Amino acid sequence: MLQHSWGKWVKVDATNDTDGSWTRTCSNGCTETVVIPKGGHNLVEDATAYRAPTCTDKGERVYKCTNHTNCSVKVTVTLEKVQHALVTESETATCEKGGFVKVYCTNCDYKPVDMTIGKLAHNDKIIETVPATCETAGYTTFECQVCKRGFSRLDAQPTGHKYVKDGAIVTTPATCETAGYTTYNCDNCDETHVVDIAAAKGHDWTEWSVTKAATNTEPGELSRTCKNGCGEKETAEIPAGGHTFDTKNPVSTTQGTCETKGTKTFKCTAHTNCGIEITVETEFGSHAWSDWTKVDATNDEDGYWTRKCATCEEEETLIIPAGNHNLVEDTSKYVAPECNKQGQRVYRCTAHANCSVTITVVLERVQHTAGVDKKDATCTENGYVKTYCTVC
Repeated sequence: MLQHSWGKWVKVDATNDTDGSWTRTCSNGCTETVVIPKGGHNLVEDATAYRAPTCTDKGERVYKCTNHTNCSVKVTVTLEKVQHALVTESETATCEKGGFVKVYCTNCDYKPVDMTIGKLAHNDKIIETVPATCETAGYTTFECQVCKRGFSRLDAQPTGHKYVKDGAIVTTPATCETAGYTTYNCDNCDETHVVDIAAAKGHDWTEWSVTKAATNTEPGELSRTCKNGCGEKETAEIPAGGHTFDTKNPVSTTQGTCETKGTKTFKCTAHTNCGIEITVETEFGSHAWSDWTKVDATNDEDGYWTRKCATCEEEETLIIPAGNHNLVEDTSKYVAPECNKQGQRVYRCTAHANCSVTITVVLERVQHTAGVDKKDATCTENGYVKTYCTVC
Protein backbone atom coordinates (compact mmCIF):
# COMPACT_ATOMS: atom_id res chain seq x y z
CA MET A 1 0.00 0.00 0.00
CA LEU A 2 1.22 3.47 -0.96
CA GLN A 3 1.82 6.13 1.63
CA HIS A 4 -0.23 9.36 1.52
CA SER A 5 1.40 12.45 0.14
CA TRP A 6 -0.79 15.08 1.83
CA GLY A 7 -1.10 18.66 0.82
CA LYS A 8 -1.63 21.52 3.31
CA TRP A 9 -4.71 21.75 5.46
CA VAL A 10 -7.34 24.14 3.97
CA LYS A 11 -9.76 25.73 6.47
CA VAL A 12 -13.42 26.66 5.86
CA ASP A 13 -14.82 28.56 8.88
CA ALA A 14 -18.06 27.42 10.46
CA THR A 15 -21.08 29.78 10.85
CA ASN A 16 -23.94 29.75 13.22
CA ASP A 17 -25.88 27.66 10.74
CA THR A 18 -23.36 25.57 8.85
CA ASP A 19 -20.38 23.38 9.75
CA GLY A 20 -16.92 24.38 8.71
CA SER A 21 -13.98 22.08 7.97
CA TRP A 22 -10.28 21.45 7.76
CA THR A 23 -9.53 19.54 4.54
CA ARG A 24 -6.36 18.21 2.95
CA THR A 25 -5.91 16.36 -0.27
CA CYS A 26 -3.47 13.52 -1.08
CA SER A 27 -1.58 13.61 -4.35
CA ASN A 28 -3.08 10.23 -5.07
CA GLY A 29 -6.57 11.79 -5.18
CA CYS A 30 -7.98 10.97 -1.73
CA THR A 31 -9.00 13.57 0.89
CA GLU A 32 -9.23 13.88 4.66
CA THR A 33 -11.70 16.24 6.37
CA VAL A 34 -12.01 17.36 9.98
CA VAL A 35 -15.44 18.95 10.74
CA ILE A 36 -15.68 22.26 12.61
CA PRO A 37 -19.14 22.25 14.24
CA LYS A 38 -21.49 25.16 13.41
CA GLY A 39 -22.42 27.55 16.11
CA GLY A 40 -20.06 30.48 15.78
CA HIS A 41 -17.13 28.77 17.51
CA ASN A 42 -13.82 30.55 17.57
CA LEU A 43 -11.16 27.84 17.39
CA VAL A 44 -7.78 28.77 18.83
CA GLU A 45 -4.80 26.37 19.00
CA ASP A 46 -4.05 24.87 22.41
CA ALA A 47 -0.25 25.14 22.40
CA THR A 48 0.02 22.83 25.40
CA ALA A 49 -1.51 20.00 23.42
CA TYR A 50 0.84 20.39 20.46
CA ARG A 51 2.80 17.24 19.62
CA ALA A 52 5.51 17.57 16.99
CA PRO A 53 5.63 14.88 14.31
CA THR A 54 8.74 12.67 14.01
CA CYS A 55 9.94 10.16 11.46
CA THR A 56 8.27 7.36 13.47
CA ASP A 57 5.13 9.01 14.93
CA LYS A 58 2.51 11.44 13.65
CA GLY A 59 2.04 14.77 15.45
CA GLU A 60 -1.07 16.86 16.10
CA ARG A 61 -2.41 20.37 16.70
CA VAL A 62 -5.49 20.82 18.89
CA TYR A 63 -7.85 23.76 18.40
CA LYS A 64 -10.39 24.67 21.16
CA CYS A 65 -13.34 27.05 21.15
CA THR A 66 -12.78 30.26 23.10
CA ASN A 67 -16.13 31.94 22.35
CA HIS A 68 -18.30 30.01 24.77
CA THR A 69 -17.58 29.32 28.40
CA ASN A 70 -17.01 25.64 29.05
CA CYS A 71 -17.47 24.81 25.36
CA SER A 72 -16.18 21.34 24.64
CA VAL A 73 -15.79 21.77 20.90
CA LYS A 74 -12.32 21.12 19.73
CA VAL A 75 -10.71 20.09 16.48
CA THR A 76 -7.61 17.90 16.26
CA VAL A 77 -5.54 18.24 13.10
CA THR A 78 -3.11 15.35 12.40
CA LEU A 79 0.43 16.26 11.40
CA GLU A 80 2.02 13.60 9.18
CA LYS A 81 5.36 11.97 10.01
CA VAL A 82 8.38 13.88 8.79
CA GLN A 83 10.99 12.38 6.48
CA HIS A 84 13.77 10.22 7.94
CA ALA A 85 17.12 12.00 8.34
CA LEU A 86 18.98 9.47 6.24
CA VAL A 87 22.79 9.19 6.25
CA THR A 88 24.84 6.98 3.95
CA GLU A 89 28.14 5.38 4.96
CA SER A 90 30.18 3.17 2.62
CA GLU A 91 33.62 1.68 2.10
CA THR A 92 34.79 0.30 -1.22
CA ALA A 93 35.80 -3.37 -1.23
CA THR A 94 39.36 -4.23 -2.33
CA CYS A 95 41.39 -7.42 -2.71
CA GLU A 96 42.74 -6.90 0.82
CA LYS A 97 39.51 -6.29 2.73
CA GLY A 98 35.75 -6.23 2.23
CA GLY A 99 33.54 -3.16 1.93
CA PHE A 100 30.00 -2.14 3.00
CA VAL A 101 27.07 0.19 2.31
CA LYS A 102 24.88 1.45 5.19
CA VAL A 103 21.91 3.85 5.00
CA TYR A 104 20.26 4.78 8.32
CA CYS A 105 18.19 7.46 10.02
CA THR A 106 19.99 9.57 12.58
CA ASN A 107 16.78 10.06 14.57
CA CYS A 108 15.54 6.47 14.81
CA ASP A 109 16.51 2.85 14.22
CA TYR A 110 15.36 2.82 10.60
CA LYS A 111 18.04 1.15 8.37
CA PRO A 112 16.82 0.72 4.82
CA VAL A 113 20.26 -0.53 3.65
CA ASP A 114 22.85 -2.56 5.59
CA MET A 115 24.94 -4.53 3.10
CA THR A 116 28.38 -6.18 3.45
CA ILE A 117 30.56 -6.60 0.36
CA GLY A 118 33.15 -9.41 0.30
CA LYS A 119 36.80 -8.98 -0.68
CA LEU A 120 37.48 -8.73 -4.38
CA ALA A 121 39.72 -11.22 -6.21
CA HIS A 122 43.40 -10.26 -6.60
CA ASN A 123 44.50 -9.05 -10.00
CA ASP A 124 47.63 -11.23 -10.16
CA LYS A 125 50.24 -10.84 -12.88
CA ILE A 126 53.29 -13.04 -13.57
CA ILE A 127 56.46 -11.19 -12.58
CA GLU A 128 59.09 -13.91 -13.05
CA THR A 129 59.30 -17.54 -14.12
CA VAL A 130 62.39 -19.49 -12.99
CA PRO A 131 62.93 -23.01 -14.36
CA ALA A 132 64.15 -25.83 -12.12
CA THR A 133 67.88 -26.59 -12.07
CA CYS A 134 69.88 -29.49 -10.71
CA GLU A 135 69.91 -28.00 -7.21
CA THR A 136 67.04 -25.47 -7.07
CA ALA A 137 63.29 -25.78 -7.57
CA GLY A 138 61.45 -24.08 -10.42
CA TYR A 139 58.85 -21.47 -9.53
CA THR A 140 56.67 -18.63 -10.83
CA THR A 141 56.38 -15.32 -8.96
CA PHE A 142 53.11 -13.34 -9.08
CA GLU A 143 52.17 -9.83 -7.93
CA CYS A 144 48.72 -8.27 -7.50
CA GLN A 145 48.48 -5.13 -9.60
CA VAL A 146 46.22 -3.48 -7.00
CA CYS A 147 47.68 -4.21 -3.56
CA LYS A 148 51.19 -5.35 -4.67
CA ARG A 149 50.90 -8.56 -2.65
CA GLY A 150 53.38 -11.11 -4.02
CA PHE A 151 53.69 -14.89 -3.83
CA SER A 152 55.53 -17.73 -5.51
CA ARG A 153 54.13 -20.98 -6.89
CA LEU A 154 56.29 -24.11 -6.88
CA ASP A 155 56.34 -25.51 -10.42
CA ALA A 156 58.98 -28.27 -10.26
CA GLN A 157 61.36 -29.92 -7.80
CA PRO A 158 65.15 -29.77 -8.41
CA THR A 159 66.06 -32.12 -11.24
CA GLY A 160 69.21 -33.45 -9.53
CA HIS A 161 72.63 -33.66 -11.15
CA LYS A 162 73.14 -36.09 -14.02
CA TYR A 163 76.61 -37.57 -13.81
CA VAL A 164 77.36 -40.25 -16.40
CA LYS A 165 80.18 -42.77 -16.11
CA ASP A 166 81.64 -41.95 -19.53
CA GLY A 167 81.70 -38.24 -18.71
CA ALA A 168 84.87 -38.26 -16.62
CA ILE A 169 86.88 -35.09 -17.16
CA VAL A 170 89.85 -35.69 -14.85
CA THR A 171 91.28 -38.85 -13.37
CA THR A 172 93.86 -38.20 -10.64
CA PRO A 173 95.85 -41.22 -9.45
CA ALA A 174 96.65 -41.70 -5.79
CA THR A 175 100.17 -40.84 -4.64
CA CYS A 176 102.02 -41.65 -1.45
CA GLU A 177 100.54 -38.63 0.33
CA THR A 178 97.38 -37.68 -1.60
CA ALA A 179 94.25 -39.61 -2.43
CA GLY A 180 93.31 -40.48 -5.98
CA TYR A 181 89.90 -39.72 -7.49
CA THR A 182 87.87 -39.26 -10.67
CA THR A 183 85.97 -36.03 -11.37
CA TYR A 184 82.72 -36.10 -13.36
CA ASN A 185 80.86 -33.21 -14.97
CA CYS A 186 77.07 -32.85 -14.74
CA ASP A 187 75.34 -32.97 -18.15
CA ASN A 188 72.95 -30.20 -17.12
CA CYS A 189 75.25 -27.70 -15.39
CA ASP A 190 78.89 -26.97 -14.59
CA GLU A 191 78.85 -28.81 -11.27
CA THR A 192 81.56 -31.44 -10.79
CA HIS A 193 81.38 -34.59 -8.71
CA VAL A 194 84.36 -36.45 -7.24
CA VAL A 195 84.01 -40.24 -7.01
CA ASP A 196 86.15 -43.39 -7.07
CA ILE A 197 88.24 -42.01 -4.22
CA ALA A 198 91.32 -44.13 -3.55
CA ALA A 199 93.25 -43.63 -0.33
CA ALA A 200 96.80 -42.26 -0.41
CA LYS A 201 99.21 -45.17 -0.79
CA GLY A 202 101.61 -44.04 1.91
CA HIS A 203 105.39 -44.15 1.49
CA ASP A 204 106.99 -47.58 1.13
CA TRP A 205 110.38 -46.88 2.74
CA THR A 206 113.62 -48.76 2.30
CA GLU A 207 115.49 -49.72 5.45
CA TRP A 208 117.74 -47.08 6.97
CA SER A 209 121.28 -47.40 5.63
CA VAL A 210 124.55 -45.51 5.79
CA THR A 211 124.82 -43.44 2.62
CA LYS A 212 127.84 -41.43 3.78
CA ALA A 213 130.30 -42.75 6.32
CA ALA A 214 131.40 -40.38 9.06
CA THR A 215 135.11 -39.54 9.38
CA ASN A 216 137.01 -38.21 12.34
CA THR A 217 136.35 -34.66 11.18
CA GLU A 218 133.16 -34.78 9.08
CA PRO A 219 129.70 -36.13 9.91
CA GLY A 220 128.13 -38.90 7.86
CA GLU A 221 124.55 -39.64 6.90
CA LEU A 222 121.88 -42.28 7.36
CA SER A 223 119.03 -42.20 4.85
CA ARG A 224 116.05 -44.03 3.45
CA THR A 225 114.03 -43.46 0.27
CA CYS A 226 110.51 -44.28 -0.88
CA LYS A 227 110.29 -47.34 -3.12
CA ASN A 228 107.26 -45.89 -4.97
CA GLY A 229 109.42 -43.51 -6.97
CA CYS A 230 107.95 -40.32 -5.51
CA GLY A 231 111.45 -38.98 -4.77
CA GLU A 232 110.84 -38.58 -1.05
CA LYS A 233 113.94 -39.08 1.13
CA GLU A 234 114.60 -38.91 4.87
CA THR A 235 118.06 -38.43 6.41
CA ALA A 236 119.72 -38.50 9.81
CA GLU A 237 123.21 -37.21 10.66
CA ILE A 238 126.03 -39.47 11.90
CA PRO A 239 128.29 -37.44 14.22
CA ALA A 240 131.92 -36.95 13.15
CA GLY A 241 134.44 -39.15 14.93
CA GLY A 242 134.70 -42.27 12.83
CA HIS A 243 131.49 -43.82 14.21
CA THR A 244 129.83 -46.69 12.35
CA PHE A 245 126.38 -48.13 12.95
CA ASP A 246 124.79 -51.50 12.19
CA THR A 247 121.47 -50.30 10.74
CA LYS A 248 120.19 -53.86 10.41
CA ASN A 249 120.34 -54.43 14.16
CA PRO A 250 118.75 -51.57 16.14
CA VAL A 251 119.39 -51.72 19.86
CA SER A 252 115.78 -50.60 20.55
CA THR A 253 112.59 -50.23 18.58
CA THR A 254 109.27 -48.52 19.40
CA GLN A 255 106.12 -49.06 17.38
CA GLY A 256 104.31 -46.06 15.97
CA THR A 257 100.74 -45.21 16.89
CA CYS A 258 98.13 -43.24 14.99
CA GLU A 259 99.39 -40.12 16.78
CA THR A 260 103.18 -40.62 16.92
CA LYS A 261 105.80 -42.19 14.67
CA GLY A 262 107.80 -45.20 15.77
CA THR A 263 111.58 -45.12 16.31
CA LYS A 264 114.72 -47.22 15.85
CA THR A 265 117.90 -46.59 17.80
CA PHE A 266 121.33 -47.64 16.48
CA LYS A 267 124.49 -47.81 18.60
CA CYS A 268 128.03 -47.11 17.46
CA THR A 269 129.93 -50.38 16.79
CA ALA A 270 133.26 -48.81 15.88
CA HIS A 271 134.51 -48.10 19.39
CA THR A 272 134.40 -50.24 22.47
CA ASN A 273 132.07 -48.81 25.11
CA CYS A 274 131.15 -45.89 22.82
CA GLY A 275 127.95 -44.33 24.04
CA ILE A 276 127.01 -42.58 20.77
CA GLU A 277 123.53 -43.53 19.56
CA ILE A 278 121.35 -42.36 16.68
CA THR A 279 117.55 -42.54 16.84
CA VAL A 280 115.58 -42.27 13.62
CA GLU A 281 111.82 -42.16 13.01
CA THR A 282 109.87 -44.96 11.39
CA GLU A 283 106.20 -44.94 10.43
CA PHE A 284 103.01 -43.92 12.16
CA GLY A 285 100.99 -46.85 13.34
CA SER A 286 97.47 -47.59 12.16
CA HIS A 287 94.34 -46.10 13.66
CA ALA A 288 92.38 -48.45 15.90
CA TRP A 289 89.27 -47.97 13.81
CA SER A 290 85.84 -49.14 14.86
CA ASP A 291 83.69 -50.97 12.31
CA TRP A 292 82.07 -48.80 9.66
CA THR A 293 78.56 -47.69 10.63
CA LYS A 294 76.14 -46.95 7.79
CA VAL A 295 73.20 -44.52 7.70
CA ASP A 296 71.24 -44.90 4.46
CA ALA A 297 70.55 -41.89 2.25
CA THR A 298 66.99 -40.90 1.35
CA ASN A 299 65.63 -38.96 -1.60
CA ASP A 300 66.09 -35.71 0.32
CA GLU A 301 68.98 -36.25 2.76
CA ASP A 302 72.53 -37.54 2.47
CA GLY A 303 73.54 -40.75 4.20
CA TYR A 304 77.04 -41.67 5.30
CA TRP A 305 79.55 -44.30 6.39
CA THR A 306 81.41 -43.37 9.58
CA ARG A 307 84.01 -44.87 11.91
CA LYS A 308 86.04 -43.66 14.89
CA CYS A 309 89.56 -44.37 16.14
CA ALA A 310 89.59 -45.71 19.71
CA THR A 311 93.07 -44.23 20.29
CA CYS A 312 92.89 -40.63 19.06
CA GLU A 313 89.10 -40.36 18.58
CA GLU A 314 89.56 -39.14 15.01
CA GLU A 315 86.42 -39.69 12.95
CA GLU A 316 86.22 -40.54 9.28
CA THR A 317 83.02 -39.99 7.34
CA LEU A 318 82.12 -40.91 3.77
CA ILE A 319 79.05 -39.15 2.36
CA ILE A 320 76.37 -41.13 0.49
CA PRO A 321 74.62 -38.53 -1.74
CA ALA A 322 70.87 -38.06 -1.37
CA GLY A 323 68.81 -39.75 -4.05
CA ASN A 324 67.86 -43.18 -2.68
CA HIS A 325 70.95 -44.87 -4.12
CA ASN A 326 71.33 -48.64 -3.77
CA LEU A 327 75.04 -49.25 -3.11
CA VAL A 328 76.34 -52.70 -4.01
CA GLU A 329 79.98 -53.78 -3.73
CA ASP A 330 81.97 -53.88 -6.97
CA THR A 331 84.09 -56.94 -6.23
CA SER A 332 86.34 -56.22 -9.21
CA LYS A 333 87.64 -53.16 -7.32
CA TYR A 334 88.42 -55.04 -4.10
CA VAL A 335 92.00 -54.62 -2.86
CA ALA A 336 93.05 -56.75 0.09
CA PRO A 337 94.93 -54.88 2.82
CA GLU A 338 98.53 -55.92 3.53
CA CYS A 339 100.98 -55.04 6.28
CA ASN A 340 102.57 -52.32 4.17
CA LYS A 341 99.53 -50.90 2.32
CA GLN A 342 95.86 -50.25 2.79
CA GLY A 343 93.10 -52.08 0.96
CA GLN A 344 89.70 -50.96 -0.22
CA ARG A 345 86.12 -51.97 -0.99
CA VAL A 346 84.20 -50.01 -3.63
CA TYR A 347 80.39 -49.71 -3.61
CA ARG A 348 78.49 -48.50 -6.69
CA CYS A 349 74.86 -47.39 -7.13
CA THR A 350 72.72 -49.92 -9.01
CA ALA A 351 69.39 -48.13 -8.54
CA HIS A 352 69.73 -45.64 -11.44
CA ALA A 353 71.02 -46.15 -14.98
CA ASN A 354 74.43 -44.58 -15.62
CA CYS A 355 74.64 -43.34 -12.01
CA SER A 356 78.23 -42.47 -11.12
CA VAL A 357 77.80 -42.42 -7.33
CA THR A 358 80.44 -44.61 -5.70
CA ILE A 359 81.75 -44.98 -2.16
CA THR A 360 85.26 -46.25 -1.43
CA VAL A 361 85.74 -47.73 2.03
CA VAL A 362 89.38 -47.93 3.12
CA LEU A 363 90.59 -51.14 4.76
CA GLU A 364 93.43 -50.56 7.22
CA ARG A 365 96.74 -52.35 7.02
CA VAL A 366 96.92 -55.73 8.73
CA GLN A 367 99.52 -56.61 11.38
CA HIS A 368 103.01 -57.61 10.34
CA THR A 369 103.77 -61.33 10.35
CA ALA A 370 106.72 -61.57 12.76
CA GLY A 371 109.75 -63.75 12.02
CA VAL A 372 112.87 -64.27 14.20
CA ASP A 373 116.46 -64.84 13.09
CA LYS A 374 118.75 -65.78 15.97
CA LYS A 375 122.47 -66.62 16.34
CA ASP A 376 124.01 -67.57 19.64
CA ALA A 377 127.16 -65.80 20.81
CA THR A 378 130.43 -67.74 21.15
CA CYS A 379 133.67 -66.92 22.86
CA THR A 380 134.99 -65.54 19.57
CA GLU A 381 131.86 -64.08 17.85
CA ASN A 382 128.97 -61.93 18.88
CA GLY A 383 125.48 -63.35 18.60
CA TYR A 384 122.28 -61.58 17.58
CA VAL A 385 118.54 -61.77 17.53
CA LYS A 386 116.67 -60.21 14.61
CA THR A 387 112.91 -59.80 14.29
CA TYR A 388 111.39 -59.07 10.89
CA CYS A 389 108.15 -59.30 8.90
CA THR A 390 107.96 -62.40 6.76
CA VAL A 391 105.74 -60.60 4.24
CA CYS A 392 107.34 -57.19 3.69
